[in-house]
Amino acid sequence: MPIADTNVVGDLFWANMAAEQVYDSFNKRKAAVESLQKLIQWSFGLFTVGGVVASFFSTREQYSLLALGILGAGYAILVIAYYFTTRAAFPVAMEMRPNQPDNISAAFTEALLINTRRFEIASVITLIGFSFLAIGILIQFVGPPKKEKNEKKEATLSFHSSIETRNSATFIPITVTYKGLTAIDVLVSSKSKSDTLYFEVFKTDSAGHAYGSAKLLKAKSKAFTVYVTANEKLSDGNWKETTILKELP
Repeated sequence: MPIADTNVVGDLFWANMAAEQVYDSFNKRKAAVESLQKLIQWSFGLFTVGGVVASFFSTREQYSLLALGILGAGYAILVIAYYFTTRAAFPVAMEMRPNQPDNISAAFTEALLINTRRFEIASVITLIGFSFLAIGILIQFVGPPKKEKNEKKEATLSFHSSIETRNSATFIPITVTYKGLTAIDVLVSSKSKSDTLYFEVFKTDSAGHAYGSAKLLKAKSKAFTVYVTANEKLSDGNWKETTILKELP
């Protein structure tokens, strides 16, 4: 605030100029501290909301432990930075002699340097904290692609069968599991004579399952062998035959 300013260069002019610089230094420092605090608060809000949202759409396996550790360290560093910004916002208690302008000026200069040092420390720590956050994000989202643990396994031919008797007829229900839309040969023979009692071609559905039942009207044997064969044409033009069997009972 100018005191008796006559816009004439002189001692009073320079005294007013110095006073304005002192007043402006307080306002500018306060604005800088508030801006730094808002930046840190913004990062807390942004990453907290982002973490909550990501937890609903991601699985534990998709997170990198290294990235989470670095992000956690970044948050801890920002908390320390916020502490220093709070200290920089408070005035520094200094002893001075009110009747000695030189002593007042020295005390003011020392307090200003202390607050400046605190603000600079807060700025450097904030920079380090955001650097940790950036590195953590890069590791999480720009790192090498992760191998999916739930990789599609090679389908294995398998089947389940049993013997059932209904109205003097023998039935052998058969459930086959293999690749989807694959033709499966099913053959039932007596265990003793090895003659063919039933033959049918099943076709698995899109989920890889096929169901059927062998009806044996005149089966004299009580023991049977079930053969299940899958024939596949390979990419090189050759055929692959896979056969498994099960003896009943």
